[in-house]
Amino acid sequence: MFERFHLPALQGQSRWSLVGVADPRPERLAWIKTRLPSVLAGGSLGPLLTRLHPDAVLISSSPESHCAVADEALRGGAHVLIEKPMVLQVSEARLLLDLARSRNRQIWVGFNRRFRPAYLELRARLAQEPGNMVRSARFELHSNPLGWNPVASHLNQPDRSAVLLQDIACHQVDLLPWLLGSHPARLRARWIERDAQSTRIQLDLQFEGDLVAACLAGHVPGYLERLEINVGRQALLAGPGGILRRGMLPRSLAYWSLEGRSRARAVAHKLMGHPGDTLSTFRRQLLAWAEAIGSPAAAQSSPAADGLAGARSVALVDASSRSLAVDGAWVDTPDPYK
Repeated sequence: MFERFHLPALQGQSRWSLVGVADPRPERLAWIKTRLPSVLAGGSLGPLLTRLHPDAVLISSSPESHCAVADEALRGGAHVLIEKPMVLQVSEARLLLDLARSRNRQIWVGFNRRFRPAYLELRARLAQEPGNMVRSARFELHSNPLGWNPVASHLNQPDRSAVLLQDIACHQVDLLPWLLGSHPARLRARWIERDAQSTRIQLDLQFEGDLVAACLAGHVPGYLERLEINVGRQALLAGPGGILRRGMLPRSLAYWSLEGRSRARAVAHKLMGHPGDTLSTFRRQLLAWAEAIGSPAAAQSSPAADGLAGARSVALVDASSRSLAVDGAWVDTPDPYK
């Protein structure tokens, strides 16, 4: 994530200066020193904090290290932006939230999808509708983690449900409540597919008014991201390719049109030398982070996921694990941070 997205996004930002990089792995330190010869690099964060006193620390290490690294950064006086998932345990989320409050520091979580123009537009549209006008929602998000050549050890856990929930479903249980402006009252998680090639789980989130939003999360070959929300008499489709009203089009044809638009945009961006849609979301996130650190008002109005949102996502992932453990039974999800 750092190599593909965070570093290019940082290098395109006038609001940020990258002053130090820490990584405990010798081969990654060697890559950093080759790629960033003017930046201080070391095997641990502590000495860099003492020497540089940075305004902020970006944490894109493996998730099992997030709590310890964020704790060190906050105690060193820095704001933190943590890649998703924020942490792996609800108790860790509480610890970091309490520490950030006591140090008057901000925690942000890297749910960059909130910065996709389609989802920003969709949220604005939904905010203008009465809550009970949303009739249904379906969010499909599939990817192949091995295609990323991952080094994060949590992706190699034997518990495939935990891997999928922490890697993919955490995006869905953050984005949907943010779009709908509501926390789900309960959820259930069920296996859809589990074989040597594919792992898929369906999460059903129940909101106020008996609205049940379906999230299909998958580790499968290829990539798929599409969201359909039926509000009033219209069906809105959103994804990397933008947002469209389905109208009289069959669902399959509407999805094909939206995904074709996404591929066309990607080709056009590449030909014109423009950043891709995903990299653009990282740049918007970093710019918003700089503005929020400089202004509490900007932090309040930002679409970004703050530490509270990140902690809620951790709690919903935990509830999903508990539901799977009892064969997909409904599990209550009172907001633990309200």
